[in-house]
Amino acid sequence: MRASIPAAIFASFLLYIAPAAAQEASEVDSGLYVSARILGSNPTAKDDPTGAEYQLDYGYGGIAAIGYAAANPGYGVNFRFEIEASYRTYELSEISDPSTTICGGVTFCLASGNYNIAAAMANIYFDFSTGSAILPSVGLGYGRARHYLDDWVINGVPVPNDHLDTDIFQVMAGFGYKITPGLILDTEYRYVQPNDSSMNGFFSNELNIGLRLIL
Repeated sequence: MRASIPAAIFASFLLYIAPAAAQEASEVDSGLYVSARILGSNPTAKDDPTGAEYQLDYGYGGIAAIGYAAANPGYGVNFRFEIEASYRTYELSEISDPSTTICGGVTFCLASGNYNIAAAMANIYFDFSTGSAILPSVGLGYGRARHYLDDWVINGVPVPNDHLDTDIFQVMAGFGYKITPGLILDTEYRYVQPNDSSMNGFFSNELNIGLRLIL
């Protein structure tokens, strides 16, 4: 009987704090925040004006952002505005060249080197309150990117390093999990595409994961 008394007290304590904990988890934190993420990227093949198709392997990179979250509990939709810097790197593996211009007289050749993208973007997010620690979100972003061609070798011939600047946009969908007040685990899908005719439909599908800290 005595052993059941502490158990009853503990159970009563849990019943007392559970509603407060649930309320705290469901509330959306507002204010200035910083975030950092790692990403994996699946790019399409990159075309050029001659019709050559540059095959890129899976890439990886990172994202850092600073922003402001504005809670709007009366409507269940909350807004975030942020500025982010990102970096992605891919490896060039082969080239399909119907015109034989790039591959030196043949329609296919092996290649190596890095294709890197550094970008700065402005994003807007819409976070949806669910009454729990899980916070679904969607977002849009637009900015500028620099595309680097580093250490390319095509059919055994080195290619001079070069770069190209373009506009770039992205569409995001994911969810956050509120670990503690002010600390959120974010996971997200992104569709990323340069907005430039010279990129000929190049885009990437990405997944990222990281942490967001409310300051």
